Amino acid sequence: MKMSMRVGGIALCLLVVSPLGAAHAKDAGPKKYKSCDALNKDFPLGVAKNAASVGYSYATVNAAVFELNKKSLGHHYMGTEKSGYICARIILGSTKVGTRLVGANMVGFNLAGANLYSFNLTGANLTGANLNFANLASANLTGANLTGTVLYGANLLGANLAGANLTGTNLRNATMPDGTKNP
Repeated sequence: MKMSMRVGGIALCLLVVSPLGAAHAKDAGPKKYKSCDALNKDFPLGVAKNAASVGYSYATVNAAVFELNKKSLGHHYMGTEKSGYICARIILGSTKVGTRLVGANMVGFNLAGANLYSFNLTGANLTGANLNFANLASANLTGANLTGTVLYGANLLGANLAGANLTGTNLRNATMPDGTKNP
């Protein structure tokens, strides 16, 4: 009987303390994350600084978390400090053929090894993006801005690059739209 009172007393104590602890955690402010994997546990699609920045990312808008983590995590996965979202896990992670990202702003994205087969990236801004070893076969890049983009070892077989800006683009070891291998 004495033991059951202790157990009951502990349970009562926990019920009383628990709400206070939860309220305190909510008031703690934004959390600093060590990695995108950690951030994605709380924000599976990443974090955007405002609604205008969400675009194709579907990231959760949380300006405080974005500001606190943008410098340390802004270069990981998809999204950058400049794009307005970080640690985004957007539709590009799928392998759905023909995904449309017409006019998407993907400045500085890390898309290394991404499967973008037959994606419609017409007019997309990929300035400074990392597309090392990405599969862009049959992709539509008409009018896309690829200034300073790294396409080392990328597969561009059958891709449409009509009107694309390739200024400063690294195409070393890339398979070109006509099937030739760039030196």
